[in-house]
Amino acid sequence: MNYLEEQLQQLELSGKVEQFEIYNRILEKCYEKRNTNIFHYFNTFLVLLNEYLNFDSKPDIRIRNLISKNFKICFSFIRNSNNMEAFNKYFPTFNKYIELISDALPKAKILQYIGYFFWMKQDFTGSIKYLDQSLEILNKSCSSNEIPARYTNLGFIYESAGEMGKAEYYYKEGLNFAKKHNSESALKMSYDAIGRLNLSRGNYSKAILYLEESLNLHFDDKSLDKVSVINNLATAYSFHGELTKAKQAFKQIHQKWIKEANPELYYSILVNSATNFKKMNENIIAEELFLKSLEFAKTQNLPGLLGECYICLGPLFFETGRAELALNYYQKAMKLAQQTKNEKNMLAIYKNMGLLYKEQCRFVEAIEILTKALYLAKKQKNTSLILKFLQMQSDCFRKMNNFKDAFLTLEEHNKRKDKYYNDKKNSEKELRDNPLIGNMKRKSYVFRNSDSLLSRELIQKIGTQVIGRNQVFLKVIKQTLLASGNSSSGILIRGESGTGKEIIAKIIHYSGARSDKPFVAVNSASFITGIANSALFGHLKGSFTGASSRQIGHFEASNKGTIFFDEIGDMPLDIQSTLLRVLEEKEIYPIGSHKSIKVDFRMISSTNVDIYEKVKNKEFRLDFLHRINTLEIVVPPLRDRKDDIPILTDYFIDEICTRLEVKRPSISASALKMLCDYDYPGNVRELCNTIEKLVIFCKNHEITSGDIYLLQNGDAKVFSGNQKWGTMNLEKIEKAVIKQALFESNNIKAVAARLLGISSSSMLRRLKKYDI
Repeated sequence: MNYLEEQLQQLELSGKVEQFEIYNRILEKCYEKRNTNIFHYFNTFLVLLNEYLNFDSKPDIRIRNLISKNFKICFSFIRNSNNMEAFNKYFPTFNKYIELISDALPKAKILQYIGYFFWMKQDFTGSIKYLDQSLEILNKSCSSNEIPARYTNLGFIYESAGEMGKAEYYYKEGLNFAKKHNSESALKMSYDAIGRLNLSRGNYSKAILYLEESLNLHFDDKSLDKVSVINNLATAYSFHGELTKAKQAFKQIHQKWIKEANPELYYSILVNSATNFKKMNENIIAEELFLKSLEFAKTQNLPGLLGECYICLGPLFFETGRAELALNYYQKAMKLAQQTKNEKNMLAIYKNMGLLYKEQCRFVEAIEILTKALYLAKKQKNTSLILKFLQMQSDCFRKMNNFKDAFLTLEEHNKRKDKYYNDKKNSEKELRDNPLIGNMKRKSYVFRNSDSLLSRELIQKIGTQVIGRNQVFLKVIKQTLLASGNSSSGILIRGESGTGKEIIAKIIHYSGARSDKPFVAVNSASFITGIANSALFGHLKGSFTGASSRQIGHFEASNKGTIFFDEIGDMPLDIQSTLLRVLEEKEIYPIGSHKSIKVDFRMISSTNVDIYEKVKNKEFRLDFLHRINTLEIVVPPLRDRKDDIPILTDYFIDEICTRLEVKRPSISASALKMLCDYDYPGNVRELCNTIEKLVIFCKNHEITSGDIYLLQNGDAKVFSGNQKWGTMNLEKIEKAVIKQALFESNNIKAVAARLLGISSSSMLRRLKKYDI
């Protein structure tokens, strides 16, 4: 006789009060074994409950606690099996007996599950209602260790509904909760949530920052939570233009076990992966993945995934010459979004419909749609989309010869852009060249306004500021501005990764005679023979399987303007040979065509490798090099212009705080010295990313050397210059370093282990060894 049979036999011999306890044991065993008979036993438990209430309408606390536990077990089973049918059946039962469910924790958990199922039905109002009740119970009556996602779950529903401001509030509350209660689970969920929110708002660099931090806290490779983080991170990489990184991340999580464990998450990954393929112009693969996910969403009746598929398929159909089909999908998506009041999806649909109408010269309809889009973008505080919509509206007014409204709209665009990037700078009194000043007993750095090397108009065109005082860098900028005067010579920009080679290319383009024509950036390292020809030269409809429409290539797109080949040192030799002919003849042949197209372009290239060594090793054609480097510009690494680090630091702190809408922190003298002492293999880009992390994770509105210790993962060089051990005893030094890591990580052991470069299990062994 097994355990379950024993309990059922005992049930028949017991009185009603004892039966409540036996049912609790039976339901627990069914839950443990994933036995679907749990619903049968729960139904018989409900019969017992009704019989009991007939003679005792006010059960004592012991009976109430057992009722609470049994309901919690049943709803946990329903949630883990994602059983919507069972939820619809037992939700009214929960409401009927809700007054008897008095134990705070089980009740709070049941309310969390109810909130989840209302979200599944896209009923955001109902979901928020129950999650709000759960949060109130948890904060009032339960331990801080219970349900660490109490804030982030509620924030997620607001995010799904498009109420980004409220979502941000609850995500920040979740982060505060994590720090206050030293909860690693809450911390990684908050990082993931804030990263995802910034992904929705188009703040891709900030999204990547938070998502990478969240990923570093996930150690179980077969965790669905980790898969979800990688999915969001891959999407952020994709939208940030890091397509290769995105492809690698999607490949990492495109696994069979995920499909079996959570099909909905699996198909969501497919949608995001398809979006990345679309960005890489691999439209056939993208369409196949979108349609697979669409079929699954229809079969499973998943309105969230269904709407996402409609929204993603629309632009793909439009860009491949199927505008009417695209519009049909947008209309389906809008109908679904309006039914579920999903303002996040509405904003994406309005954006895509506005683009479609604008491209079709349906300017009145475009302006109407973009007005609605602007309202939602402002409500959701999506600054990048606000600027995009204002620019599109201005273009539409101009095409209609309504120059007054075009000017007014563009004026609002420029004001918002200036405010976003520049106008929050504090006008400070000019200081001495040495920026270190005394601030009572504490020393902090204060800077003069950063020295801009470009005009305001040029800054607006290239989209970024260029500052510095280093004499070598000043010569590079002067050389760049001189190069812009020759609109046909090939220019090669050499320099390490992160030095700003693309910015130099944009300065040349936007300060020259071609400034009002296209600037087309191409990643040379991503080329594969065959695919490259289509990308570079375009193709005719029907020229190969899947060529459903005429596509123009990069050269045709850059006609009269500039084509910029990044990482040209990694370009395959056969493509170099093909481009050599294009550079000589200035004409191209689209795939499938025997008729040439004349193209007028200026070619700018960049490389972070030793191109001359490549020529020597027969990995780069010498004749091709001669054609692309009529003029050559070498951008110095940051380690050779360290006198610019203080003003770059000041500029990045200001720009980042303005963009993130956070209070500007001060920076200590020791912290700035550490920043200046570092060599930055990633150059200016690495400095910028470092400052953004410091701004986001600093404490008490001050960046200190301790924050940099935390950021640099316990680098021995950093420790050696500041820590006086007073002994060379290895065990004492190791113990002291571990304590320092725990202090810097707010006593979160997983983070401390990462700082020390050891595994969590190694960390736990050392903590036990040293009794810390």
